[in-house]
Amino acid sequence: SGFLLLYVNWGALHSECIIKDTCDIVSVALYSRPLRDRSLVADLLILTYLAIFGLYWIWTAVHFVLDVRDMGEVKHFVNNKLGISERQVAMMTWAEVVHKLVLVQRSTRLCIARDLDEHDIVSRIMRKDNYLIALLNKGVLQPCVPLPRCLGLGRRRFLLTKTLEWNLRWCVL
Repeated sequence: SGFLLLYVNWGALHSECIIKDTCDIVSVALYSRPLRDRSLVADLLILTYLAIFGLYWIWTAVHFVLDVRDMGEVKHFVNNKLGISERQVAMMTWAEVVHKLVLVQRSTRLCIARDLDEHDIVSRIMRKDNYLIALLNKGVLQPCVPLPRCLGLGRRRFLLTKTLEWNLRWCVL
């Protein structure tokens, strides 16, 4: 997009010689000096766009590196503390993993306040999901769609799209 914004002369693409194929398209449709051939406002808009786009990619790359580091720590914990290899992970049930986690809790302190049991582990993992369910059940959020009575569906039904769920998780949870 940077090349298309900086170097392509979009107005020249409709010129007479390009339509009749009598001139070199590169010499006519490309700017030789991209920041000097347009107005100051257009140059500022293009540079602002490219700066925001560059910051976005830097932000995404930093988060990717941090996520990979966190996943490495989780892999190290699962392999070394829980004693579960990558091959075993594919074959184990969730109950077996939680049981191993409870056994590790007895020798290594994972939670400062108290020992974790199976229920506590699942509650911590499902905390945001349970909060979202409570918001919907208590009527704080009402993503309902009234359905017509002629279809026999006269009651209101929840309509929680993935986009709405992602926005709720990002903003509220």
